[in-house]
Amino acid sequence: MDYVGVKTFDAAGKFTGEHRFVGPFTSSAYSLNPRQIPLLRQKIAAVTARAGLAPSSHDGKALAHILDTFPRDELFQVSDDELYAIALGILRLGGRPKVRLFLRFDRFDRFVSALLFAPRDHMNPMARARIHALLAKTLNGRTSASDAAIDETALVRIHFIIGRNAGPRPKADIAQLEDEITEILKTWDDGLVEAMSARHGRSEGARMAAARAPKFSPGYQGHFSAHEAVCDLEILELLASSHDPVKVAASVYRKAGDAAPVIRLKLHVLGEILPLSATLPVFENLGLKVIAEDNFTLSFKRDDGWNAQAVILDFLMERADGQPVHVDDIREPLEDVFHAVIRGKAESDNFNRLVMGAGLPWRDVTILRAVAKFLRQSAFSFSQDYMEQTLNRNPQIAGLLVELFFARNHPTEASEAAAKKAGERIEAALRDVPSLDDDRILRRFRNVIENILRTNYWQENGQRPALAFKLDSHKLDELPAPRPWREIFVYSPAMEGVHLRFGKVARGGLRWSDRREDFRTEILGLVKAQQVKNAVIVPVGAKGGFYPKLAVATGDREAMMANGIAAYKIFINALLDITDNLKPDGAVVPPKDVARHDGDDPYLVVAADKGTATFSDIANGIAEGRASGWAMPSPPAAAMAMTTRKWASPRGAPGKP
Repeated sequence: MDYVGVKTFDAAGKFTGEHRFVGPFTSSAYSLNPRQIPLLRQKIAAVTARAGLAPSSHDGKALAHILDTFPRDELFQVSDDELYAIALGILRLGGRPKVRLFLRFDRFDRFVSALLFAPRDHMNPMARARIHALLAKTLNGRTSASDAAIDETALVRIHFIIGRNAGPRPKADIAQLEDEITEILKTWDDGLVEAMSARHGRSEGARMAAARAPKFSPGYQGHFSAHEAVCDLEILELLASSHDPVKVAASVYRKAGDAAPVIRLKLHVLGEILPLSATLPVFENLGLKVIAEDNFTLSFKRDDGWNAQAVILDFLMERADGQPVHVDDIREPLEDVFHAVIRGKAESDNFNRLVMGAGLPWRDVTILRAVAKFLRQSAFSFSQDYMEQTLNRNPQIAGLLVELFFARNHPTEASEAAAKKAGERIEAALRDVPSLDDDRILRRFRNVIENILRTNYWQENGQRPALAFKLDSHKLDELPAPRPWREIFVYSPAMEGVHLRFGKVARGGLRWSDRREDFRTEILGLVKAQQVKNAVIVPVGAKGGFYPKLAVATGDREAMMANGIAAYKIFINALLDITDNLKPDGAVVPPKDVARHDGDDPYLVVAADKGTATFSDIANGIAEGRASGWAMPSPPAAAMAMTTRKWASPRGAPGKP
């Protein structure tokens, strides 16, 4: 209902009373032209005269339209001054798609009338409700009513009524309110263009948005901001331009308000979506518990015009041990280990829990994994699973073992003092290990690391496909007899191998083994027989073997052979990585980026054996390539390998030199 009050005064001008009319206006109050209603006609005339615009001019006609279509209830209640200010403000808009807000406080402070003009295309019921709530909060009130009006311009007019709560009248900053409303009305695509402009400059950002024409699914837009979308798009563009055949990238993050153990990870995938069965075991081996997973599709155009289809997998996870996540510390190591696993550079097992548990990079974890693999081949009684559990129960000692490895073997920073200090810290930490099994396992790890004579860990900035270390076998604890003079163990996710040598000058072949769990036992047995049976021909024996770990599911013989040759090449290269080269003048050239604890040792024979009878040319090709290639510039490395061709036959008969 409306209330109309008519005050009465006596002849002296003293207030004497009021006539009050309470009730709804008749329909004619809303249907008649306001110029036909006396009170409204007077207001319109006053504002028109004050504006001083010619009635036949463009602005004069525009002002008349504004006054004629002004919200009727508001027109009854607004004062002449307020109506003039609001009408002129609307006139200055000129129909342009801008945000403009006009506020009028009721004279009794019971409500606030807000007239909002905004771009019509950006207004929707959700935005309208958010704006009403914003006004209510700012003006210390509650949402009461709203009414929208649309004409032929690009603007929509919404009349909001905010009922006032008790309390002093707030001071509203109109400009700030308009900025906040503008943010509410921005579409997600508008935000994307702005985010690109903020990152690349206004003109370049707009050009890139038009050229890329990215299309993010509604689900993505509901979960992530436009600024996050720009980062995701850049990652996908890098994947699209990369020559890496694996088009997957991980990105670790957290949201405000996440619980302490919570961690989130996005997988950016170009092409087909990764199945959950492929990713879930990797996360579990990292010590993460997957709570939920969402996937969002998107597309964008590359520079070459190709329309790239992509998927973003969003994982919500927690640390399985319940410990808090410090995302700034763990982001890069966690992303790196996932990339290494998905690209086959690292195995997915529980050693990877040390990335978070001990703060070790994945390549440092590979050191401990390789030691565990060697111990298993050396008939160590504990399983790999139990060794993984031991190191995860003792993450501090795991980190100290890596520190000892670095202190002994770093090409430029290794020192006896640093190694001694690391060993003392390990010994002190071992005193607090409650389990006898754990103590025994950790001491064996330390024993192996202390007796590494050479390693290729630092070659090519750590990008070698396999980790090789040369061991002083006589100093290794509990090693099955007979003990070699030296042995080289080679580990990679694709293969494992060992080369046993019983003297400084020794001969023997390399074997393609089919015994994954105990190929070293097989090789050791063969070399024992070699020592006895071939004592006259080969006074001192050597023997090596490798096992290709990547199974060929098809069962195709050619595929199996290709897999074996690939493993053999990795094996030969790893052996040569830590073997000295010999120049024609007899000078010994140490391998690059290798700390040597054993003096000069340029001798290595890799003759053929079971499964490798036809591989001599492969070994010679590798040696010749390295002799003229990146690591070994002089010919004798090739000559050294070619010497073995005399022993190419698996039966020991001389072949063509």
